[in-house]
Amino acid sequence: MTKLNMTKKRWEAIKNNDKNENDVFIYAVKSTMIFCKPSCKARLPKKENVTLYNDFQDAINLGYRPCKKCNPMGKHTEEEEWCIQIKNYINKYYFEELNLEKITKSCHGS
Repeated sequence: MTKLNMTKKRWEAIKNNDKNENDVFIYAVKSTMIFCKPSCKARLPKKENVTLYNDFQDAINLGYRPCKKCNPMGKHTEEEEWCIQIKNYINKYYFEELNLEKITKSCHGS
C-alpha cells in the first residue's frame, strides 16, 4: 500500500476537479469511507479527512468503497452496461424493423 503525501498541487487538483490528475492518484475520505478521482464533482471534503493513494486497490483494501458520482474504478453499472448493449443492438440492426419487445428479448430485459 502506498499512501501519498498531500501536497499543495494535489489538494488544488482535488479542489479544482483536475482531470489531468485522474491517472496519478485517488483520494479517500475518512468521514464517508468513499474514494474518488481528483476530477470528482462531489462536494469538497475537509482536507483533514482526505488520504491519497496511488490506486483504488489500496483504498478498497482499507474498506473504502468507490464513489458513484465519479466512478473511480472505471466500471459501468449494470444499468449502464444494459444501455450500452441496447445501443449496440440498435446500431447493428437499425435497418430492420425494431420494436421494444424485440430489443428487450435480444438484450435480456423486460
